[in-house]
Amino acid sequence: MEFAKNNFTKHLPDVHILIFDSTSLSSMYRTMPKTVDYIREKYVATPFKYLNKVGINSRPNGYAFLLGRFLRHPLEYCIDSVDNDTFIGFEFRDLGYKTLMSEDWALEKMKWS
Repeated sequence: MEFAKNNFTKHLPDVHILIFDSTSLSSMYRTMPKTVDYIREKYVATPFKYLNKVGINSRPNGYAFLLGRFLRHPLEYCIDSVDNDTFIGFEFRDLGYKTLMSEDWALEKMKWS
């Protein structure tokens, strides 16, 4: 079984999830057509055409997209760990992928209302 898993993981395709936040897909096509063409041609990118905004900013939208759940209040992000959630990164990890999540969000920029 271990040989089969190792042999399988040697042939996994590279998967990158790039999220261009604060823009709709139609806006991205209009304002960044060269970027769209480049990532689609060079990396065979697949746009998520019907992914809709569910919250006020990146955090609730990211949770909905990557975890499959919607958090109604900002403090909910601090209460529960995502360790037991159905996170897409965990799904890839369990298939043998090496995973990394990197973002440019910083707590200092966040304002609670």
